[in-house]
Amino acid sequence: MKISSIYSDRMILQRGKKNTISGITQPLATVTVVFREESYDTKADSNGKWAIDIPAGSSEGSFGPYEMVIKDSTGEEITIKDILFGDLFLLGGQSNMELPVGRTRDLYEDEINSAMDSCIRMFQVAKEFDFSGEPRILDSGEWSSVTPETVQDFSAIGYFFAKMYRESRKVPVGLVHTAVGGAPVEAFMSEDTIQDTAQKIRTTHDLKCQCDGNKNMGCIFCYDKMLMEDKNPKHVEDVKKKDLERISAWHDALENGDPGLKEGWVNKWDESDDVISLPGFFKGTKYEKYFGTLWLQKTVNIPKSMTGTDALLAMGTLVDADKTYLNGELVGATEYRYPPRRYALRKGILKAGENTLTIRLCMDSNIGGAVPDMPYHIKCGNEVISLEGDWKLRKGYECERLEGETFFIWHPAALFNSMIASIKDISFKAVLFYQGESNCGYPEYYADMLQAMVAEWRSLFGEMLPFYMVEIPYFLGDGPDYIVDPYTKVREAQHEAVKNMSNVYLAEIYDLGQYNELHPQNKKDVAKRLFEMYMNSRREKE
Repeated sequence: MKISSIYSDRMILQRGKKNTISGITQPLATVTVVFREESYDTKADSNGKWAIDIPAGSSEGSFGPYEMVIKDSTGEEITIKDILFGDLFLLGGQSNMELPVGRTRDLYEDEINSAMDSCIRMFQVAKEFDFSGEPRILDSGEWSSVTPETVQDFSAIGYFFAKMYRESRKVPVGLVHTAVGGAPVEAFMSEDTIQDTAQKIRTTHDLKCQCDGNKNMGCIFCYDKMLMEDKNPKHVEDVKKKDLERISAWHDALENGDPGLKEGWVNKWDESDDVISLPGFFKGTKYEKYFGTLWLQKTVNIPKSMTGTDALLAMGTLVDADKTYLNGELVGATEYRYPPRRYALRKGILKAGENTLTIRLCMDSNIGGAVPDMPYHIKCGNEVISLEGDWKLRKGYECERLEGETFFIWHPAALFNSMIASIKDISFKAVLFYQGESNCGYPEYYADMLQAMVAEWRSLFGEMLPFYMVEIPYFLGDGPDYIVDPYTKVREAQHEAVKNMSNVYLAEIYDLGQYNELHPQNKKDVAKRLFEMYMNSRREKE
């Protein structure tokens, strides 16, 4: 007998609604679910599939914990413990919904360190693509309740929303997390819905755009080709294999050819090739079109008062990847541009007097540098040493720009069966959805696609399921030039879509954006807007 991993210890069931338990066993076997001293029976079909509806749990009173036993006529038995009734929210979208609590420490460190609530729980649906056309049974993932350790991996918006909701409603809160960084809305839709919606768009819109050939993002002009190719497992495996070989060869050349690795440039230098001022991008310098590694080094004088205890190294946001060393010891590494560099310095690594900070910066596809208007310092308690200013520079290994891999997880229909249809039997209170950045290439038809996605999800989870969406905030791009907001038309499309749908709401957060940061840390503020909008809409309904 096999059941989805979402049916597991610490799960939360939606109160006040029927809940469906489903799975696969031997064809025609009898399945029994025992829950709250009641027994529910059914017979599996000829393919072994079965489903049992559990009556709605009380909206008030005891929320648990309860135990559930599932057994079949072949003698197999599964026990699920510590089940609670509460309110369950589906988290959808891309990176700003996905962004974990651990990435918000600059703003909420004390709150994170004191987080403890066994009645706020999250289940992370595995981030996998599937083009087979059949919903899968989840075989990985578990429910986590909030502790200072586990909360690090919770969706930050989801957690802060759940915390506010729980303080207000006094009920357990569950989060089912399906957001995937970088995913366009088409990735969360089925092939049939994409094709039907695309056909409607072609006949109702006077489209001025054309296919831009992006191998990671399908568009209305290439859905057919992409959807057909991706259904061939050999095509997918061949592309992945070629990508892996090409990218591995690029990095191997970098590792084998970098003199800094052979000559120990992590230690203090007597001479350098150049001096460069940070923060700042390399645009306008001789390194504007440089790809490969550059080594950066700065001597930092540390007072005795900052030694003998833990400290924090903040290196803003570096483009693209880095390995960072203090006094010859690796203290942190990040493989791509977006995460803020916040590296913990253990007690004893800082020394009174001169300290040597060295960064091996790797540019694979972007103009390198350190993003301006971010924190660059060493901090210990209330003492802060700035790291802005001149840095020594040495050329490491220069190579050609690296073409990125193919992200099949962003392709049309990639996530629908694996992450959305796979949880279709779960009952939810509402959907919290934050997505749109990856649809800025074709905002002309984003509203139509968004409406089609909402309709399809409602066909799975309930026709009246409320959606609470988040407006894309103010942003001026990834740099090095900050001139045009790439999301103006996406916001317009979001507002248009919401106007055309019932029981769908849009939290306006334009003012919460940051001109040079795609992923602002102020997720508690976003959650507050969502929560207030939710509460106001419920009052209107009631």
